[in-house]
Amino acid sequence: MIQVQISELNATTQRTFLPYVWGTLRSYCAHFYPEINESVEWLDPLYDSVASDEAFKSLAGVDIDVLGLSCYTWNWARQRDLAQRIKETSPECLIVAGGPHPDYNSESFFLDNPFIDIVVVADGEIPFTRILECVVAGESNFADIPGVVAPDQNGLSVMKHPPEKPTSFPPSPYLEFSNFYESIIQDKPERCSLVWETNRGCPYQCSFCDWGSATMSKIWTFDMGRVQAEATWVFKQAIMAVFLADANFGILPRDMEIASLLEDLRQLHQGPNHFIYNPDKNNPKRTSAIARKFARAKLATTHYVAVQHTDACVLKATNRVNISTEKQKNMVREMLLEGVPLGAQLILGIPGDTRDKWEQVFADLMEWSVHDDYIVSEYIVLPNAPIATPALREKWQYETICRFTRDLGVEREKTSHRNACIQADLIVASASFTSEDWTHMRVYSEFVTALHNAGYTRRIAEYLHFSHGISFRDFYNSVINDFCRNDLFRGSWWQEIKTRIETFLVNEEAFDDIELTEIPDLSFYLKFRDWILAKTGLESAAFFAQLKTYLLDRFPDYPKLASVIDYQQQLLITPDYDYE
Repeated sequence: MIQVQISELNATTQRTFLPYVWGTLRSYCAHFYPEINESVEWLDPLYDSVASDEAFKSLAGVDIDVLGLSCYTWNWARQRDLAQRIKETSPECLIVAGGPHPDYNSESFFLDNPFIDIVVVADGEIPFTRILECVVAGESNFADIPGVVAPDQNGLSVMKHPPEKPTSFPPSPYLEFSNFYESIIQDKPERCSLVWETNRGCPYQCSFCDWGSATMSKIWTFDMGRVQAEATWVFKQAIMAVFLADANFGILPRDMEIASLLEDLRQLHQGPNHFIYNPDKNNPKRTSAIARKFARAKLATTHYVAVQHTDACVLKATNRVNISTEKQKNMVREMLLEGVPLGAQLILGIPGDTRDKWEQVFADLMEWSVHDDYIVSEYIVLPNAPIATPALREKWQYETICRFTRDLGVEREKTSHRNACIQADLIVASASFTSEDWTHMRVYSEFVTALHNAGYTRRIAEYLHFSHGISFRDFYNSVINDFCRNDLFRGSWWQEIKTRIETFLVNEEAFDDIELTEIPDLSFYLKFRDWILAKTGLESAAFFAQLKTYLLDRFPDYPKLASVIDYQQQLLITPDYDYE
């Protein structure tokens, strides 16, 4: 009997993701290789967001024959440290790294990580089971297993055979091990989230993406019986969020059937508080219909258009092709008529971008009537994504910094350790923009998302645009690059954010967040846009007074502008609002 330990350390203490990898590997082994599973004891997985030393201490006195590490951007540093500690105390333990983060394309991977024995590429069910088969039999010819990267006699990385894709899947691990999962949910329902998948694979090949090492691949679907049973179980649980791991939900006709199922389940059960998914980018009719279903069911109240950028040349540079602008606008119109709030996902730092093109992105979205939320993510270089290849590094001459940052929707607690943050390589300069340009683009993003999305200036911008032809670009160039930059106390906010971003670029210990000193009891730091939003709310009277003076001077020919500014101010609920 061999003992198997799976570690899939969470990203943050604010969420507890159910250990899906543990259940998936265990279920596959039990159903398709029962004779092997009889010789395996699956230890309870490591899944909390803890530092590597704490994870190691929790294993004291446990004899582990195989340690499986599920490695992502958010836990790679901790998983690596845990592996080193285990190897030092238990040198006979076989340590297997999987997930998208181990840089198996690097010849020196095992020389740089001598405490890791082998790496599993892509889907882990088949190779990990065959690894266990070898261990049970007392064999060590792991290099002959398809999808396994092992060191050769010189310690260099070699994969002899390409990965095998599972063509059939067992019943849901959530259902098979429901008692275990439900015990976690009952312990902390307000923090529990789970990953759910109805298919695997992605036919696209965006340079920035490594969707589970499954890009540029055929889509494999899970049996609808499993999907229905799993969805029913999921919606009966009192959990915070479900993250659908399908790379492009809406790409398949059957996704409409799944969306209808979820809409119906929402009527029967309270279900998750949030449902997060990635809509397909090239099937606007289907994704629009799905978005409307989810909005009606209050599953996902905002539909996010995954544009990443609006400039065709920038998108081409990252090997991405969106639907036409006209189709985007038609989709937006349809959803607005249905009352579906719209947001956009953007990537800052795509090689090929410039200051001018980046500022135009926001103006384009406003022209499309996408106003509610702009999620701006830094360009993270994933080790096995196309952008990390030598050819693209050479082509774009990009520069990266390795920094601790946070997942979207997660704040850094003042008492938390940096291990709870994501350690990532961020592109901050390329052949098309300098680090100074990147700083400007980042500052501009923080201000436009704070002021426009939160509604401090949106109605004013729309009035000037639709009534007097002032472009959104011209309006925000004035408000952000002039008023916010040079106004007496807004200028200090601009400089504060700019200085912190400049420090973030050069100081490995710096974080890209800030304390709101006006509320000292706040337990977490704020992202820059939220800090601007909070400061503006706390000082709204002064903000609007000075903004009004500035805009009436900047646009003197529009007599109704003053009343529109007053109207915009009156629309906002500020911290001093009396609900009684």
